[in-house]
Amino acid sequence: MLYPIILKLFFLFTKLDFNKLFYILAFSTLLSYFVYIYFLGIGSEVGNFYHPFSRLWQFLLGGVVYSIVKIYKPKKNINFTYLGVALLVIWQFDLSQINFVYTTTIVSLSTALIILSVVWNHSKKVTIFSSQPLTQLGKVSYPLYLWHMPLIYLSSLYFDEFLVVVITLFGGIFFAYGQFWINHKVIVNHLLKVKYFKYIVFFISINIVLASMYALNNKSINSATLKSISTYFENNNLQNKLKSDFHKKYSNFDRLIAKDSNGRSCQTTELDFQCVYNKHGKNDNVILLGTSHLAALSQSLKDRLVDLDHSVTIITPPGCPYILNYYSNTRSWCSAEHMEKVRDFILKSSKPSIIILFTRYAYYIDGKLKTDPGFEVKEPVMSSIMESDIVNGFRKSYQDLADMGHKLVLIYPVPESYKHVPRELRKKVYNSGFSLNLDYSKFVDRTKSSFLMLDSIKSNNIYRFYPHKTFCDDYSGCIKVRPNFRTAT
Repeated sequence: MLYPIILKLFFLFTKLDFNKLFYILAFSTLLSYFVYIYFLGIGSEVGNFYHPFSRLWQFLLGGVVYSIVKIYKPKKNINFTYLGVALLVIWQFDLSQINFVYTTTIVSLSTALIILSVVWNHSKKVTIFSSQPLTQLGKVSYPLYLWHMPLIYLSSLYFDEFLVVVITLFGGIFFAYGQFWINHKVIVNHLLKVKYFKYIVFFISINIVLASMYALNNKSINSATLKSISTYFENNNLQNKLKSDFHKKYSNFDRLIAKDSNGRSCQTTELDFQCVYNKHGKNDNVILLGTSHLAALSQSLKDRLVDLDHSVTIITPPGCPYILNYYSNTRSWCSAEHMEKVRDFILKSSKPSIIILFTRYAYYIDGKLKTDPGFEVKEPVMSSIMESDIVNGFRKSYQDLADMGHKLVLIYPVPESYKHVPRELRKKVYNSGFSLNLDYSKFVDRTKSSFLMLDSIKSNNIYRFYPHKTFCDDYSGCIKVRPNFRTAT
């Protein structure tokens, strides 16, 4: 909504012919696109999705196309339609390259090429784009764009994934056509005839933008607004209600993360090796090496191992599994240097250790979409050029530890407890009295890559633990939510 206002201000205070306007818009488009690419490299995925520059360059590209149409009339028909459609086809079939930058660039360029062809080429080949259904769709495309995100967000708070799609589709069409009717039947036919109406609307829009900016930067207003919204959603949000009920049901079986002598969690990004217990234990030194999945078991494992007179060291940084020569992230605790320090610590151990390795393998190898249906992330969280990169990284890193002479305990994927029940299954779990059997075949499919990777690591020093044998069988399936999860594990 802000960009049309910017464009209106631009035309109000500048008097440029279309030739000069084209150069300004072309330069601004390229500049905003590269700024957008720059911020993608340093920001979060969600933040970049809503960043102004992620939309600004597309808006300016539309202005470039418009200025080209105004200043250039080709002597011969130039048809970019086939090229534009071909790019869209390549985008659909080149699945390895589906990501936000690739998608927005291809779709925007394809749209620009097709629009130029429709304007310049009046042959029958492009008359489909002037057909009644497509022109009507074009008229409601912007209202559809405005409505789809609020509908997706609000409906997802109360309904399962299938109903979210249905509500967004039909609700979006209903509201879009309603907005279209108001715009053309009421505003265009009647209100635009009112003297100074355009200036009144423009003045009101500017004030709304300024008021919004003031509210966002005013701590008291911002705090009060967020508190009101939070209270409303706490009382009315189905997912929050389910989350609360799940917590009450399983409050006695919550994850127990070990703490160091200063009371700090061992699920930490700091590599200070402070989570060391029973340092002079007579039995083998044990190292818990993993991520938050292993951190969730660290307290109970540590207590049991200390009782058996083992020295225990816990290294469980959040969201960063142990992989050598893999990471290029800017996060200090998830870098190649960090992993080398962990390896050096293990290498300098006074005697061969027992290393317990556990993380959420399916999440890192196959990506969140497969492991957590209902979420939007498509790429593996540690995205790489190819899936095999991270598989080989796990394999080589674990093999390296075994070759040092350490004993490895590989914990295979766990049928996950309540905190990781997919959103669309939570309602079913709730309605079934917190007892849901998941098909064994689904568990196998979700963790196939993880099992193949772990099975490929060969050494006489490796011991394998299969939690699914406790929770699953071929006939009744896997128990997805189980009160004795912590005890059984």
